[in-house]
Amino acid sequence: MTFEQMLKEAIEEALAPLKSDLEELKQTTYLSKHDPILTVEELMDFLKIGRTKASELLSRPDFPVVRACGVKIPTHLLMEWIELNTDWVKSNTDYFNRAAI
Repeated sequence: MTFEQMLKEAIEEALAPLKSDLEELKQTTYLSKHDPILTVEELMDFLKIGRTKASELLSRPDFPVVRACGVKIPTHLLMEWIELNTDWVKSNTDYFNRAAI
């Protein structure tokens, strides 16, 4: 057995638990349910919004969108954007403090 083969086996053995953890994580997160890049239609379905609201979001300078190959939205950046904007709503409005009628 060569040194390279031994090194490869040692690396694969060390990474085996990480691979299983990664697979488990993929099954329990949004990343397993959604592609890493969303189209406008997928964004509309994901956020349950219409084309007009999607266009408004895509026009915002702070909204994560890639226009190099059409309009694409990176899912992980969309999640971060949602979290940041939800925090803004919490701290700057009383939206979440209102009682349900």
